[in-house]
Amino acid sequence: MPDNTTDTELSREERLAVLFSLGWRILWLPLGILFPLPYLLRHPTILVFACVTYAAVIVWKLASASRLFRRMDVLTLCFGLLSSYAVGFIVFLLWLVSVRPPEPSDLTIASALYIMGMTFVSVGCVMVVSPQAAARLNELTDGKIRLGPMRATHSLHIWMRIGGVLLTSTGALLLAVAAKITLEAVSILRH
Repeated sequence: MPDNTTDTELSREERLAVLFSLGWRILWLPLGILFPLPYLLRHPTILVFACVTYAAVIVWKLASASRLFRRMDVLTLCFGLLSSYAVGFIVFLLWLVSVRPPEPSDLTIASALYIMGMTFVSVGCVMVVSPQAAARLNELTDGKIRLGPMRATHSLHIWMRIGGVLLTSTGALLLAVAAKITLEAVSILRH
């Protein structure tokens, strides 16, 4: 008979790997739209196609992964935050398609800052909340597969949490700068 703790750890590892994969797709896939934005704004049909394709892929990926995130835990909270970011970016894309700003360079910079800021905040939160999960994600990205429990020292957890706080605060600063640039670009704030 299989051990329940091994099953729940494996399920947690699977959920963590799915969340990590989704995070990279949702956070970094928009760069494919943002880098050629000045060109795409001159060709609205291609812009609409790119935005609809991004929205469809993200909604499909989130819907297919949502079955893994039905428990009330930290991973489900992270999935919810990632989903809300995806919805926010889709709304931004819809706004971009409908308004088509004449000077997109500020919005390109702001969007790249949003992506970097959200990446820093997301990874920093994982490092603060669960240093074991952050260390395990690091192992997974290196291609190490280990089924046994991880042995980490207390000092490693402290340094991981301190790094997470610094990364989260840097991400929050980037998000604040991006919000100011966006508000100035859409003429809500004056210089």
